[in-house]
Amino acid sequence: MNIQVAEDANAYLGLSECSLGDPNVEYLSVDENTGVISIDLSPSNPTDAGGEGVNAEATTLFDNVFQAVNQGTQDIDFWIEIDPMENDAKEPSVEFYRNSCSSCIIDETDPAPIKLGESQCVGMKVATEGISPGTSLIEDETILIHAEER
Repeated sequence: MNIQVAEDANAYLGLSECSLGDPNVEYLSVDENTGVISIDLSPSNPTDAGGEGVNAEATTLFDNVFQAVNQGTQDIDFWIEIDPMENDAKEPSVEFYRNSCSSCIIDETDPAPIKLGESQCVGMKVATEGISPGTSLIEDETILIHAEER
């Protein structure tokens, strides 16, 4: 048996910058040693204009931050599992959605189908109503990405 671990961009489910040319890919980084992607909306990743995070008491949308590419052998259903804090509106503080459709949430109950050789760009919604500045919005800072045969 031979099983290899690949960098995110080269895995059966490739993860990389969204290919639609959206400027929000600037919030995505790839570790040069491991190839693992991460999203950084903090002061450690300021924008050229000086922004250092999301607004308090606001909902902020980041369209097309990264993409999942089906580089396997069959069509798949793709979804993202996270454990975000709840905001004062009793909504998740972080959700992921298809492309630029912020109401098209990608989760286990509504996965995104990806045909073999195709990709799905992913946006991120951050809703901070009632959450104090400096608070981490994802409980254990882990995001699980799933792909299942269709």
